[in-house]
Amino acid sequence: RVDVGVESKAVIQWYPGHVAKAEKQLVDCLQRVDVVVELRDARIPEATAHPLVDGWVGNAKPRIVVFARKDMVPGSAVAEWHRYLTSKPDYNGAPIFWVDGKRGAGVRELKRAVLSAGEYVNKRRENRGIRPRPVRAAVIGFPNVGKSALINQLVGKKRAVSENRPGVTRSLQWIRIGGDNSQIELLDSPGIIPAKQVDQNCALKLAICNDIGEASYDSERVAASMVELLRATHSRRSSFVSVDVLADRYGVDPRLAPAPNPLEAIPRPPTGPMTGEDFLALMADKHHQGDMFVAAQRILADFRKGLLGKLSLDVPGNEAAWESERKSDANGRAGERVSEEMKEMLVHGIPVVMPTQEQLRDAQFEGW
Repeated sequence: RVDVGVESKAVIQWYPGHVAKAEKQLVDCLQRVDVVVELRDARIPEATAHPLVDGWVGNAKPRIVVFARKDMVPGSAVAEWHRYLTSKPDYNGAPIFWVDGKRGAGVRELKRAVLSAGEYVNKRRENRGIRPRPVRAAVIGFPNVGKSALINQLVGKKRAVSENRPGVTRSLQWIRIGGDNSQIELLDSPGIIPAKQVDQNCALKLAICNDIGEASYDSERVAASMVELLRATHSRRSSFVSVDVLADRYGVDPRLAPAPNPLEAIPRPPTGPMTGEDFLALMADKHHQGDMFVAAQRILADFRKGLLGKLSLDVPGNEAAWESERKSDANGRAGERVSEEMKEMLVHGIPVVMPTQEQLRDAQFEGW
């Protein structure tokens, strides 16, 4: 089982060579731009907040935070996240926009905000008797969050290569809006990801949303974890995620207890809802001749295409407290299972040998 909020032994790490090179170039280019547009994925607003952006940008340049894929997120999640972000003690008043980069919703307002944020440059040039120039804006963010799609909407035609997979943009490129009469020059950059994924919960969400390379993770583990994450998020904010769509689409309800294993001599009573792996196995049996890899690929693809409905995997608030609560609940269920097994062993005359603390620690680690 892969518990949500618990680091897996299969650590997710992805830092291709072109990203390392582009990051150095980007940090240098940020010194020469007027405005920074930080793009995040609206489905995972917190997981796509790069930890180094504050240090790169600082307070010297105007910064605009944009959440792409607004069309894939419930309105309640957008409203709650917007309230949360603008009420945080460290909020510095930076404009926040929610856009649909493919259809252009919110892009016109964003363009006006970029021009407004960059006005200081030409006022300064005018005071010095220098002719005005286009506002230079850098568009930065994680891989595959929609930077190139947003730039194409701002430009009004396809100028940046845009595909639904990470790592398509591999170098920095300047793009003018409006040709020779341009008011804005945009710097399109490759997706920049931290060199080390310290927070594996964030790494999991990046993998689910296809914001990190497929070579960095096991699809079956990620798909199983996704089912548990959807269920956990639904229990906390039912308006953020619908679990019914899983039951309707695949004929498997993740809220139900797993069926007893007929191969067990002493069937164990269910102690809670099925695990993500249970769900994936049942889905594979129903639709894919028992092939869990194919089932994992399908449910991940359905999620990424929006076929599981509008949803948000990040919930604003005290995530640390929520994770502690989930771990406590998971440990409690594990303890119940051990107690039941010991009772069954005693009833059938099987000697019970209690493990040492060292064995318990090792066994718990192996179970992560």
